[in-house]
Amino acid sequence: MNSRSRFFSVLRRTGTALFLFSLASVSVQHICAQPGGPPITPQQIRNGLEAELAEIEKQLVENPDAKYLYEVRGKVLIDLFRKSEGRIERDSFADRAFADFDTYELLTKGSALLPRAELHKLIWWSQVPDKGLPDLPSQPVEVDAFRNSPHFEAAVSGYLEIIRLRERAKSTDREDEWLRDLYATVSSLYSHRARVVAGIPEAVRTMNDRQLIWSDFDQAAEHRKNSIDALTVVDVAEIYVEKGQTAYALGEYEIALDAYQAADDYMDHNWERHCKYHGAHNCAYWKKGYVDRVSLLRAQAYLKQSNHEKVVSLLDYYLTGGPASAARCSRHFLMRAHANRKLGRIELARADEMKASQVSPLGCN
Repeated sequence: MNSRSRFFSVLRRTGTALFLFSLASVSVQHICAQPGGPPITPQQIRNGLEAELAEIEKQLVENPDAKYLYEVRGKVLIDLFRKSEGRIERDSFADRAFADFDTYELLTKGSALLPRAELHKLIWWSQVPDKGLPDLPSQPVEVDAFRNSPHFEAAVSGYLEIIRLRERAKSTDREDEWLRDLYATVSSLYSHRARVVAGIPEAVRTMNDRQLIWSDFDQAAEHRKNSIDALTVVDVAEIYVEKGQTAYALGEYEIALDAYQAADDYMDHNWERHCKYHGAHNCAYWKKGYVDRVSLLRAQAYLKQSNHEKVVSLLDYYLTGGPASAARCSRHFLMRAHANRKLGRIELARADEMKASQVSPLGCN
């Protein structure tokens, strides 16, 4: 008897729990490379998934009472969605997976919340660019469809419903870790949408879009707070810093400064937690690097607001107590020189301009 025959024999004898475990074992054996063997190509992975799909469909014909096979087939279709490049093919796999989850829920009175949310997330991610934002929506109709994407809302609401149900019943550290992963997933959805909307061309971006950006960054930070541990506590501050940098790029300097302050406020309450994990020496290194970076970002925003006293104060720290690389960048000296000139401190401005002329602009890279 081959491995698949043994698997479905187990299915008929043992029911759902061993069925799911056995399927995972067979799938891994069928698709993954053996130790020491050649690497598996994407096409081989896809071939394995298609063979798995065909076997499940065969068993559904032979065993119509195996209701859990509908959920399993839906998950295999999700994997095929991941391996597909063409939109038409992806849409077909998605439609079939949703239909399988509908059937599974109808027949078993169970729930397919998690795979549904995962599929909505994958559809969402496949519709918008990940990095570089080269193919952003450029027409008002495209922007409106993106802004009101049902897949984004369905993914977020699905994950949050799972979190709500699991938090009522959680009992193990392992489940706590799983909940943190779910919160992190929701956070990543919001932060990604914020980045994409921020990159939409100004001609079709509305004031409501700007409000969506700030709201999404805040939502991302709030959900990330529920997912962090001592190792990842700085991730929340990084979301606020990214919000600040995005606001600065869009000319919203007050929002940028508020975001940097939110990052500071969060870390002020969490440095101790961070330090317990990393140790005093490493913590001091991390803290100094964070303070140095945010000091420069603040100085840039204050310069745009013509708050020259703040600029000079922050750059005095940055150029003397900041990273060694600070004094190798002419732009930092020129920023302080500009602020000092506006304050009437001509000699100080000239001194900084002289220093700037003695270092290469390439030192800023």
